[in-house]
Amino acid sequence: MTDAPVEGGAAMAVVPAVPAELPVAVVPVVPAGLAAPAASALPRRPRGRLPTVVAALALAVLPAAVAGCARAADATPESTVFGYSGSTLNVVSRYHVPTDLVATDRQDIKVTRWFKADGIAEERTGWELEGDTLTLEASCSGFADCDARFRVEVPPHIAVLRDGRATELKGAGPA
Repeated sequence: MTDAPVEGGAAMAVVPAVPAELPVAVVPVVPAGLAAPAASALPRRPRGRLPTVVAALALAVLPAAVAGCARAADATPESTVFGYSGSTLNVVSRYHVPTDLVATDRQDIKVTRWFKADGIAEERTGWELEGDTLTLEASCSGFADCDARFRVEVPPHIAVLRDGRATELKGAGPA
């Protein structure tokens, strides 16, 4: 500090400028012999608005992204046909996708799938007949909603198992 003359002959001390807002940390004083408060009890300084903005944006976008709620009934059906000469067919549906098992006047096995995904999805769909097991899959992952349904048409003389358990076939009906 230096002294500067002021009008009237008195000297005045020159003080360097101090910012209006200084960061202040509140540190409690703990008398000797007492435990200090836990770190979680100390006041926290806000870390900025970014986490708040991101959270608000996520809450606004999430309902809009899933609001479509995919419905298999709105999907375009896809079909495939498998030749089959066995007497028992085990139908395995991964992820418990609803599957109608229907007796028809066919000599082969026809599988129809309705699958719809809304959002940003990684889709996994498939059907495979290996030996006496027909495996069906329809699922999605990611920021998405998906729905699926299968219909398996089999000749009436084939015994059908659902996930290894005997099951009844429905009569022929509309797809």
